[in-house]
Amino acid sequence: MALGRSDYTARLFAGGLTARTLAGLGSLRWRDDREYREGVRLGLGPIDTEADMMTESLRRFFGLAEPATYRSGDDWWHRVWPVPGVAEVHVLAAASTRPPLRANTADTLIGWAEHIGSPSPTDRVLLVTNDPYVRHQHCDAVRLLGRRYGCGIETIGFDELAMQEWGRPLSTTELLQEVRSSILAMRNLHDSLA
Repeated sequence: MALGRSDYTARLFAGGLTARTLAGLGSLRWRDDREYREGVRLGLGPIDTEADMMTESLRRFFGLAEPATYRSGDDWWHRVWPVPGVAEVHVLAAASTRPPLRANTADTLIGWAEHIGSPSPTDRVLLVTNDPYVRHQHCDAVRLLGRRYGCGIETIGFDELAMQEWGRPLSTTELLQEVRSSILAMRNLHDSLA
């Protein structure tokens, strides 16, 4: 799904969207067999982690070469590319706040603010994801970024063209997991406001 997100984001920029930074967020979660096979089917070759997949997809749609800057720690890394006429492009493999579990959406959002740049109250943050993840990612972003930094948050799913090209039907288990994640994220947001 990283390809769909990157494809749609590149078309948004081609259509006039401007930004100071563009960030692909992920984790060091190893890709499972299904994801590995999907990468091979799409001609991407072996890609080890979720963040590596995000790097590859942004490279494809924004013409990125080797990163200009690379920083890392024990359980995270951050790559940066200047892209004239677009934005400074980042990919962050965020650290988990709950080792040995992988970094989740909340961890990647906090990692973005800490490693790439905290938003100000005048900033608007646009999250581009695929449809089943919009609700829980939006609630987490409002709770973790909007409340903490006062920035605006908009979250959108990628468009039908990206879905046709890069999407796949989700299994019942995956869809039910996203319903659960959305309910938990809404509860966490509600509790943070209460």
